[in-house]
Amino acid sequence: MKSIEEIAKELFPMEVGNVMGNSYQSEKRRAFIQGYEFFTQNNSFENVVQPVIDYLIKNHDPHTIIHVDSRTAQIYQGQKSHVYNEK
Repeated sequence: MKSIEEIAKELFPMEVGNVMGNSYQSEKRRAFIQGYEFFTQNNSFENVVQPVIDYLIKNHDPHTIIHVDSRTAQIYQGQKSHVYNEK
């Protein structure tokens, strides 16, 4: 089995003589490895989102969702829905 570093090297290869490109590739490798480590440590995705799911269950109805991005979080609740099916 390949190490995460070997996989990162395959996904983000360095080019001979391309100093600027190699710096960018190096940053992408580092971010890839950090992301992998985040999801494989105790702070797994499931452990991080479980309190949010518990909050929804206790405080909102089943038509409520939470959208989270890198800077914000919003709660949405469906009031009415219609699906259009073309004939």
